[in-house]
Amino acid sequence: MKNNTFDKAKEPKKNSKKWYIINGKRYSYYVWALPLVPFVTLYDVMSQRADKRRVWSVERATKVLNHVLPKVLEWVEEDKAYYYCMDWGTSNLWRGAKHSDRKWAQKWQYQLRDFIKEGYENEHYSKSVEKDYYDTWVKFEERA
Repeated sequence: MKNNTFDKAKEPKKNSKKWYIINGKRYSYYVWALPLVPFVTLYDVMSQRADKRRVWSVERATKVLNHVLPKVLEWVEEDKAYYYCMDWGTSNLWRGAKHSDRKWAQKWQYQLRDFIKEGYENEHYSKSVEKDYYDTWVKFEERA
């Protein structure tokens, strides 16, 4: 049975490592890029330290959502209300944030989405959660 496509899996694997690539702990480096390795390592260390300092706070989440939600919410004229679907992607929550809040929002994007449903309040709007057959919607109506 020579036409079997899985016969190639029986053959021993060849080493495909090239002589000009050096494998490190996290990355593989080309030989010509070796002078840049200390800078890449330093950048990794600094970004890990900065990431540890980014902690969740309700005040910052409210500040970020006050800036982002006007860009994301969907207006429904019939209900005179704004809607946010919990199944929408989370990238719109950090991409629409201010530049100073973007990394923080990217780290906490899933908690931000859940915070819209569970804890976020805006003084000008009343919030309610509605579930239909497929999706969960957060509805914001203007207070009278």
